[in-house]
Amino acid sequence: MEKTDISFLISLPLLILWGYTSIDKILFWQESYRAFLNQPFPMSWGIVLAYAVPGLEILLVVLVMIPETRYWGFLGSALLLNSFSVYVGMVWIGVFPETPCNCAGLINLLSWEGHLFLNLGFLTLSVLGLWIIKRGAETPPYGVK
Repeated sequence: MEKTDISFLISLPLLILWGYTSIDKILFWQESYRAFLNQPFPMSWGIVLAYAVPGLEILLVVLVMIPETRYWGFLGSALLLNSFSVYVGMVWIGVFPETPCNCAGLINLLSWEGHLFLNLGFLTLSVLGLWIIKRGAETPPYGVK
């Protein structure tokens, strides 16, 4: 299997995840916006996140899709999924009161525990993609050693 094929195969689930969730947030903007405002942090954060999260998800789709920027897509995915996982884990263990899920479509049907394990699975794929590129299976992008 060619070197680029490995990271491409790892990137496919991330492309689907970010594409699906960003499109859902855009198509159902009002519900998504209200859910961001109903989170247990200041309303000003909710407003910023309502715009930033779908934008970041679209950016990650583009970065993961292009072989030359895939490393940065994996890195961004790992960072965003880590943030989501910490937040979902805190909701799951009761640090925050029950909050509305701002996830897309079918993902919205999962329990908080299910969300956490789904996020951790995608986080693992992101880290695996980074490792594949960093270990030299592929040429790393400019500036990455």
